[in-house]
Amino acid sequence: MVAKKIEMEDITVAKNGWRVTLSYTGEGYAGSYIKGRDPKCKDLLDDPLVRFTVYQRIDGAYKPVKHGSQLTFLRPTDKQNVLIDGARLILDEVIAYDGSLPPDMFYKKLAKIHLYNGKARMLPSYGSPSELDD
Repeated sequence: MVAKKIEMEDITVAKNGWRVTLSYTGEGYAGSYIKGRDPKCKDLLDDPLVRFTVYQRIDGAYKPVKHGSQLTFLRPTDKQNVLIDGARLILDEVIAYDGSLPPDMFYKKLAKIHLYNGKARMLPSYGSPSELDD
């Protein structure tokens, strides 16, 4: 069963020559979002998920960063202020990135952004989300 149309306006934040855009393009946990059970893992419900894309300003134009487009655990149905805060959190992490992780691992780590007590947060360094996660 194909889900009813879910719409979300892109959210973009920028600072210090970097830009992060959150968008919803119809993706779920296992590819295209399908309302109801995940088609690949029948025990899980599918959710519509938001993708972030990171851009860097080079020669006056914003260009996408390699590995900088990842699917998150944020949903297009989350409150807009929460999504904006999530975009800012990703942007702050990008600006603070010191190269200690390879870029592909760094951006995959950022993709773990999710809701915790109604607010966007990154997955803790050790362990996994608790039962308190939304």
